[in-house]
Amino acid sequence: MRAYIQVNKKGEFYNVNAFIAYEGFSSLGWETFKFYDLTEIKGQIPEELVVGGIGNVRKRLEILGVVRSQGEIDYPTSLSSYFGRKIWASTI
Repeated sequence: MRAYIQVNKKGEFYNVNAFIAYEGFSSLGWETFKFYDLTEIKGQIPEELVVGGIGNVRKRLEILGVVRSQGEIDYPTSLSSYFGRKIWASTI
């Protein structure tokens, strides 16, 4: 299994979540690769995870042909007992 973790221009993890993901996947024995630009990731294997900003994740899903027809909050209702909080769409 492979995980691609986003880094900044200096090659450092772009935030603490990216670092934690890198550590976690590495400890599980996954091959981990750093990327700055999504075009660096070759191949279209859905099982290879991308950890990065929202734009990169959306673009990767698009490349893989995953259609997101719902809004931003699209958690399955069957998982609602695991949320630990109420989640809803609203406006400011």
